[in-house]
Amino acid sequence: MLIESSIIMHSQGEFIMEVTLRVIVNVPMPNRSGDTPMLFGLQDKNNGLLIGTPCPKMGIEAVEYVFTLTAKQSDMEYANLTGAYVHGIARDRVLYLAYAPADYNREAPEWKRRVKISLMTIRWTMVEKAVREERALEAIVGNLLGTRSNAVWTLTHED
Repeated sequence: MLIESSIIMHSQGEFIMEVTLRVIVNVPMPNRSGDTPMLFGLQDKNNGLLIGTPCPKMGIEAVEYVFTLTAKQSDMEYANLTGAYVHGIARDRVLYLAYAPADYNREAPEWKRRVKISLMTIRWTMVEKAVREERALEAIVGNLLGTRSNAVWTLTHED
């Protein structure tokens, strides 16, 4: 896995870092619902879906999403993460795994299901360590039954 990272010092003295995140879904939603072809992916701000790539070492059906976000040091101990896949206000940043008909309307999507993954447990110190060691922050999502995932963020152990 290619890890992209950079550290930028903002003119106001705050640190801004590019950090790689990896979300693994052990059992994604099926690609059909009855006769309807379906899409399952990581939702961006324009309602597009990033489709996961197979991750067989985590299970026969597992998929992963690898992407880069911008992390800013905040007045809290947690990082303020922003980027194409981040939703919500600064105090409640989340990712959405979304499930929709393959022909869904991006202007007014009707999601069959969306599951939130909180980014608010990612501490600034984790971001610093991930960037310094060129590792990704990783969450494994094992259950898509509710509207919120109980994923825990850790540092990857590979590369």
